[in-house]
Amino acid sequence: MIRLKNIEKNDLDIVTCDIYPEDSANPGKISFDMNTLNILDFSLPFGYEWCKCHVIHAGNALKEMCKSGHLQNEKMVMWY
Repeated sequence: MIRLKNIEKNDLDIVTCDIYPEDSANPGKISFDMNTLNILDFSLPFGYEWCKCHVIHAGNALKEMCKSGHLQNEKMVMWY
């Protein structure tokens, strides 16, 4: 599970947000290009560096939001 918070788009069509993997109280960051639908950069909070698959799930959720044209302010992503 990963929580996305403070999802925002800038004038260059770059989406940025805070990412909270699993039980982390501290956020990481992710930036996503709406034009190429690719992750540009990310950081994970200390102790959660192993959660790189979480970043992929976050990127997929951002991609779906960009394709739909509706960016939410927050989103929880779960998988199994």
